[in-house]
Amino acid sequence: MTAKTILKSETILITGAAGSIGKALTLGLASSGVSHLILVDHAETAMHSLLAVVKRTAPDLEVSFFVESIGNLQFLKYLFEQFAIDRIIHAAAYKHVALMEANACSAIMTNISAAKVLIDTAERNKINQLVFISTDKAVNPASLMGRTKKVVEEYMLQRQRAGAKTRLTILRLCNVYGSSGSVVPVFQERIAHNLPVIIRGKNTRRAFIDQEALLPLIHTVFNAKATGLIYIPKNFEVHTIETIAKKVLLENAKSDTSYPISYTPLLPSEKQEEQLIAADEKPIETPFENLQEIGQLGAVELDLKLLDACIHAASQYQMETATQLLIQLTADAG
Repeated sequence: MTAKTILKSETILITGAAGSIGKALTLGLASSGVSHLILVDHAETAMHSLLAVVKRTAPDLEVSFFVESIGNLQFLKYLFEQFAIDRIIHAAAYKHVALMEANACSAIMTNISAAKVLIDTAERNKINQLVFISTDKAVNPASLMGRTKKVVEEYMLQRQRAGAKTRLTILRLCNVYGSSGSVVPVFQERIAHNLPVIIRGKNTRRAFIDQEALLPLIHTVFNAKATGLIYIPKNFEVHTIETIAKKVLLENAKSDTSYPISYTPLLPSEKQEEQLIAADEKPIETPFENLQEIGQLGAVELDLKLLDACIHAASQYQMETATQLLIQLTADAG
């Protein structure tokens, strides 16, 4: 049975639907014959723009939309009472590394607490599948943002080992070219104002996939019923950020040899190169052309009491305490 056949009878909830990754998945699924999309995002203007495109490109699709946070438990209860949801794609998150270094409490409440509420509610309602959009920054994380993603990965794996009725699936992505979390829009903005392109780290390298790869990846994840829990793209490309800068220059009709480029040191929260597979993980053979399954060499038990304490500190805006607890939670991964 193909993904499109499955989708014809399904209702899918997408969180962070108006973000760049959520939007690409929303528009792709809208054209894939899905029965009903439920779109959630707290960004009003972005949601308004997304709905305009959906209505134009898929006028007959049943769409429900909410300008709300998935960290709101009462809202989630309402959603699951009102709709027979089959699958969830959880793409909502704060993604900008430097911004989250200065906003640890917001990062914890949005990326960890809200995700935990969603996962727990999905389990209680016996949703078929929840796909968590993670990041390569969760592997040996150097940043607070990466640490928040690592915590959610470990929480999902622990819930699955405990016998969760919902199939909890992690799709760990690298940089999606052109997404709001990538460096591409930053370069585009500076070029638009004829400002020098600034690159952090002379030889910084990142793995990239195109936005067009997102929908096929989700289709494969939906079909991968009998395999593992963590998946990464197979067909990514690793480039220096300098190479990406020159690509963006050419895309904007600028010279890639004479346009001013300057370099600045990496931030302490940034690594010269990210990895998609950790040292305690191993690739597993799969029949999929675009997706690699990752297995764990040893199960990590997340300290749930420490997790609750971290979330509580963040909810009280105890910035230093919340930050230290987050670092403790991911000490084995740092």
